[in-house]
Amino acid sequence: MLENKKVHHKFLVIGAGPVGIYAAIRFGLYNQQVIIADSRNEIGGQCTALYKEKPLYDIPGIEQINGGDFIKRLVSQFSRYNHILKLSTTVTNVTRDDSGLFSVEFNNSDIITAENIIIASGGGFYSPIPLGVEINDNISKHVYYSVENSELFKNKNLAILGGGDSAIDWCLSLSKIAKSISLIHRGKSFRGAASNADLLNNVSNINVYLNSTLTDIAYNGANCKLSIKQLEENKEIYVDEILVFYGLMMKNSLSSFSIIPDLKNGKVIVNPTTEESSVPHIFAIGDISTYEYKKPNLTTGFGQAVQLVEYMSKVYF
Repeated sequence: MLENKKVHHKFLVIGAGPVGIYAAIRFGLYNQQVIIADSRNEIGGQCTALYKEKPLYDIPGIEQINGGDFIKRLVSQFSRYNHILKLSTTVTNVTRDDSGLFSVEFNNSDIITAENIIIASGGGFYSPIPLGVEINDNISKHVYYSVENSELFKNKNLAILGGGDSAIDWCLSLSKIAKSISLIHRGKSFRGAASNADLLNNVSNINVYLNSTLTDIAYNGANCKLSIKQLEENKEIYVDEILVFYGLMMKNSLSSFSIIPDLKNGKVIVNPTTEESSVPHIFAIGDISTYEYKKPNLTTGFGQAVQLVEYMSKVYF
């Protein structure tokens, strides 16, 4: 931990999610030290904050792995190198002097100077989209926006709200231990991967409610009663626990920059060959970055990390 003094580093990585950590690993392969900072108190970004026990299916060579286990493997690789890690540390201001050197201020009053900044902060500071109906304290104890411990849902009747990949994946995963699952989605079809959505029809303890809107939740002391409207028909579903996967609300992580690169829909536009933004020496990789036809997922972010470090190895090492 830096102690409230100005220190110089050649490379600063903002964001200790999987893409930021993998970028640090790539720097380590060239014996280049980086300082990596993250506002959260643990490594892993969304993989640890929201998907610690959620299966990931799109990592090459790994058929299935939980987000938390995958981060453990990355951290094991990361730990081999002499990088500097600052957790619970939020960037509060970034300025640039006439020589081109960046001055980066943090919420704990630390200040560093950096020659290059690599932004790997994902979508930004995120929080789950709330349930959408009023609930009291008794009900809130049974509402979850992420799964930290799947054993909490063993032999329980569950309601899962949402129609994206997270809702579908958790429905399939928890169906192995839950007594029953009611999957409730307001759309007429799922937004998640079609191959996984098709699997829902083959699981006997999953009941799917499409075209269904949650209108109310009541608690009777034993379980929660969900009132839903499916097309023109009103239905009631009784469950023990409720999991909400409506998605995330993002707060852009670039608001602290005095020099903001060119953006598109809140994402940094980069050159896909170098990952450099419109501001020289500011780079972006992972979900915070964009270019034409980019598909936002982990493997794309890892590829960007490789491309970034290979470019830098020819220019800055």
